[in-house]
Amino acid sequence: MTSETTISIPSRFRGPPFSANGGYACGSTAQPLGAVAAEATLNLPPPLDRPLTLKYDADQSTLFDGDSVVAVARPVDPPDEGPVVSLQEAKEAGSALDLDHYSANHAYPGCFTCGPGRDADGLRLFPAPTSAPGVFATVWSSGENTSDGTGSVDYPVVWAALDCPSGLSWLSSDADLGPVVLGRMAAVIRRRPPVGETVVVAGWTKEASGRKRTAGSSLRTPDGELLAAAHATWIVLTDEQRAAFQAASRGA
Repeated sequence: MTSETTISIPSRFRGPPFSANGGYACGSTAQPLGAVAAEATLNLPPPLDRPLTLKYDADQSTLFDGDSVVAVARPVDPPDEGPVVSLQEAKEAGSALDLDHYSANHAYPGCFTCGPGRDADGLRLFPAPTSAPGVFATVWSSGENTSDGTGSVDYPVVWAALDCPSGLSWLSSDADLGPVVLGRMAAVIRRRPPVGETVVVAGWTKEASGRKRTAGSSLRTPDGELLAAAHATWIVLTDEQRAAFQAASRGA
């Protein structure tokens, strides 16, 4: 039996200026499945601040903007957990980050997850290199404005926290890569962290094929307990695709 509800993604949760953070949109699409692990595929830049229809059953959840399919999510096997980064390593990586350089070279400074132009209403996750090749990390302590109302970080926000660290692992490894957008993301949430809990956030590169880049990410407690993990496929935009993406984001 298919159920239906209406949701809206507030502009607070944007990624690029006129569309939603990909992880947040994927998490919003996957949430009704109630699955331990789910994979969401984005077909369109997720719109902000307007009613979207979410249709779902036990096997699939689909997010619509009118008749257009924005995203589709399905249950999957959990992604790999990836490397364990210690709290000390994550702190050292974060303290070594050149924030001025990061800010000057960021394509989407208003991004909810990784935007340096955001204040406390964003997550401000800026993963930096660790001693392990291709592995980046930072430390996160969530604010009250990430809560689902029960004291835990909201489900789509956990997906958002897993999103950008994976893409940034590639962007930080290849200065000539150019803008990338999230195409597909699979995530497993073992436990949503309580608001304010210290979390080690890690992202790491996996494979490059043409304009596709795969990467992983994780959230762990300081003692290494896995809270959540993700596998993401990122798409490197051509100049033409970038212009089309920006137009689609604006609803043009």
